[in-house]
Amino acid sequence: MIFLPETISMLNRGLPPISDQQIEDLFRNKKLDLKATIDKVETFSDLDKFRKASDVILTNRMVDELLDIKEKIYSRDLYGES
Repeated sequence: MIFLPETISMLNRGLPPISDQQIEDLFRNKKLDLKATIDKVETFSDLDKFRKASDVILTNRMVDELLDIKEKIYSRDLYGES
């Protein structure tokens, strides 16, 4: 998946980047402190800190490293469990 600068900007402004009822409800009804980035080093330099600090994680693919915080994950993973 390619993240366009517009998508990153929308996320950082608290706007849902896709038209999906579940995601739109999440953005509308939860107080989110968002910081979107495509910089893997910034995101995963301290995975434990990232996992603890995140209330919600939007991800393209579910990965094993996030299974223990599955309740925080929102994913449109077509090949795994969403």
